[in-house]
Amino acid sequence: MQAKDASDYLTPEKDTVLIGDSNYVGESNKLNGAIGIAQRIGSTEHIIRYKQWEGNGSDNYNGEVYKRDVTGFNLSLTSNFYIGDHQEIKTKIERYRNDMVRNEQIGYVKDDFKEKTDTDTDKYQITYHYYDASLLAFDDAKIVLFYNVTDNNNNKSFYKHYKQQNVTEHSSHNDNYKFIEKSYGLKTQFNKSIPNHNIVWGIDAAHRYHSRTINKYSYLNDFVSLEEMSPFASVNTLEFGAYISDKYTYHNWEFDTGIRYDLQQMSPVERDTFANMRIGGIERLEDVNSNAISPSLTAAYNFNSELKAYLSYNHGFNAPSYSKAFEFVQHDGIPPFDIIPNFHLKPETSNNYEFGLKGNYQRFEFISAVFYSQYKDFIMPINVRFNEITGRMEKQFVNIAQSESYGIEFGSKVRINSAWSLLGNIGVVTAKSKDDEYLATSTPWNGSTSLKYSDGFDAFARLNFASSMNKVPMCHSKGTTSECTKTSGWGTFDLGFSYEPISNLTLNANLNNIFDREYMKYNTVAGMKDASIFYNSQVGRNFNLSLHYQY
Repeated sequence: MQAKDASDYLTPEKDTVLIGDSNYVGESNKLNGAIGIAQRIGSTEHIIRYKQWEGNGSDNYNGEVYKRDVTGFNLSLTSNFYIGDHQEIKTKIERYRNDMVRNEQIGYVKDDFKEKTDTDTDKYQITYHYYDASLLAFDDAKIVLFYNVTDNNNNKSFYKHYKQQNVTEHSSHNDNYKFIEKSYGLKTQFNKSIPNHNIVWGIDAAHRYHSRTINKYSYLNDFVSLEEMSPFASVNTLEFGAYISDKYTYHNWEFDTGIRYDLQQMSPVERDTFANMRIGGIERLEDVNSNAISPSLTAAYNFNSELKAYLSYNHGFNAPSYSKAFEFVQHDGIPPFDIIPNFHLKPETSNNYEFGLKGNYQRFEFISAVFYSQYKDFIMPINVRFNEITGRMEKQFVNIAQSESYGIEFGSKVRINSAWSLLGNIGVVTAKSKDDEYLATSTPWNGSTSLKYSDGFDAFARLNFASSMNKVPMCHSKGTTSECTKTSGWGTFDLGFSYEPISNLTLNANLNNIFDREYMKYNTVAGMKDASIFYNSQVGRNFNLSLHYQY
């Protein structure tokens, strides 16, 4: 959700507005507080926001997830400078900081393990907006320049104890994982309206730099060792996109046509990174380049003001991400596994079709759709092999030559009277490879139904549900193949209300999973073996509270 500008709060009568927010999230035991000031100064408008939080991170039903202390803040300043009647410059500066500490790890006693992760992100953005221009090429123009940098430091300090010939030896270790991501670029959008047409066109361009390094320090028997490694190759990524679309109306028909070109080039900085580390027999890294032309077309017909049908096609393009192509990461979970790089990944492309109906008859509204997608070179993780030397499973992102997915979704709303309404939605997705094997992107039937009240205050009662999931992929491990984990059907019940006790003060409260149901969402365990899912149950009964004040 896009943050509001100062103009969303200020009025012709008010040059200064104070905004305060506070909320508590029971699922993660997180308390958030925020304050903002919107100010008009001459022909400029500014809003400064400060948000701070602390909590423990999300847990599972039995409270088995490692205990974590999470603290952080976010500070931003957004300014709008109006220059003339048709031009505006908007600037935004933002600082984000999040700290996480945990002192638990399987196999370690108290005080023998400590992990601290600090994430800092700085964002700078300037936007030029020219509106109501009525020029030949555009009526409205928006040009955005941005620069972002993220610095993530993960530090693990731990002790190990060895027993050699009835003598216990102790070693201390300090591992520091450093991740840096820098990006800069521009986004443009131009709009032109002519009779029966709305044309939108523009270009996007960005440069991104990623670097991840590890320093491992160990001390044993007065001997100190230091190991430096790069589990990810440092990579420069260039992205470019150009697009144009046209929305055209003719009597009861609506047409939306478009075409987009995308280019991505990923180039390793040090091509011998993994060869020097002797990872996976990789001798030399190569560039990963992807490009595609993606057309789209939607045709809609309005039978009348209450009923519309549409049919759409679009060509999808998903270039391999930096992490999937160049990462080598060791996960010390249960069971432990390593993700190894695959810089031979191809871009994932798809042909997507959708047919839908939308209706609004007096007190009844609905929207329904059926969809079908054909994928080529679908990107997904698989177990490649069990490494007998390390005793760890090795996973890798690979391309599946062909796959398909299809599904249906339906949503409706019934206005019982001026105060009461009934809402519901349901959907399902089935995804298969060309070998007719189910993929982890499938979903069971799932949805919700709600009864809402709005008259003086707002309240709702909601039932969330999902059916059992038996259409699961196969899991391969240590030379054996078996079905991945399945999930049982479940249902949870929530209550909530929103009330304005005094002018400009809004109170919201939700009670989630009222009956304290233990359940597991399929998307959190899809493609995993039964032995690996015990941390993935959803949190039990919890509540959320929030306050919003504006003066």
